[in-house]
Amino acid sequence: TNVFQEEFTLALSEADEVLLGEVHRAERIHSENRLDTERMILGIREKGRDAEAFPTNEALGQSLLERNFESEGKTLVVFFSNGSFDGVIGRFSESFA
Repeated sequence: TNVFQEEFTLALSEADEVLLGEVHRAERIHSENRLDTERMILGIREKGRDAEAFPTNEALGQSLLERNFESEGKTLVVFFSNGSFDGVIGRFSESFA
């Protein structure tokens, strides 16, 4: 829900880059109470950070897998979730095995 949307936006603005997946079970949350990822992205960008919201977790996963993290030097990737992002976390970590 959007209860802590402003706090999440502010906290995530500390990261160099933010990638947001789809809102989990969005259909169960009334639109007035649902996290507004596009608004969050705008707030993060206003702080001078790179940010993107993906319409699906599959799109997020594809974006991550297409990146060449090894050429970027040391990179810390953190997932904040109460689930697996529809398997994205597993596929991402397996790509480095």
